[in-house]
Amino acid sequence: IGDYVDQYLTEKAEKPSIKAMRYAWKALEPTFANLRPDQVTLKLCKEYDAKRRREGAASGTIIKELGVLKAALGWANKSAGAVFEMPEAPPARDRHITLDEFNRLLGACELPHLKLFCLLGWYTAGRASAILELTWDRVDFTGGQIRLSKGSGRQKGRATVAIADRLRAALLEAREARTIDYVVEWGGQPVGSLARSFRAACGRAGLPDVSPHVLRHSAAVRMIENGISLAPSAFASM
Repeated sequence: IGDYVDQYLTEKAEKPSIKAMRYAWKALEPTFANLRPDQVTLKLCKEYDAKRRREGAASGTIIKELGVLKAALGWANKSAGAVFEMPEAPPARDRHITLDEFNRLLGACELPHLKLFCLLGWYTAGRASAILELTWDRVDFTGGQIRLSKGSGRQKGRATVAIADRLRAALLEAREARTIDYVVEWGGQPVGSLARSFRAACGRAGLPDVSPHVLRHSAAVRMIENGISLAPSAFASM
């Protein structure tokens, strides 16, 4: 399995999420690297789940880790015989934040790319993965729109949204300083995950229960509370 995953990560090296995938493999490797795919069993997955929980990992993290393993074996056409059992997904949370809480979060962002990520999440309601994969060619300052989906088709949960004034100012500043095609960058590289720095900023802001998904959920809640249509153009006024 270790060889297959190494090949998979090499193939996906240009993906913005490669850092997160490598981090997941670092946790998986001691348990799975020296096994054959047909040795991945329900029992082994449960044992891995228990081990990671003892180490402090949450259900969502364990699901993502096993998902990387499953994807790597599927990519290598070596998934035959492997049997996966994922932990139960964590229950959906209704948590959303107010504008005052969001401003506290922004004030706690010590890194410019994290602040830009938060603004994009707040004003586009985009998924974290869509925001981190966003490239400048899909930011239309003239037309005042951001296309979260890649290509000409529409991906699940990825719409074309209007650029709010506050977000426009941040984007213009970021574009002036850009060094690569990705909107959210750090050190001249695309960002695969902001989980750690986002969590730290939330801690400083006194918002320990906030995740990137809360930003997405909060945008929808604000629109509904204000009686605004969920059409993309509505985001401009938020």
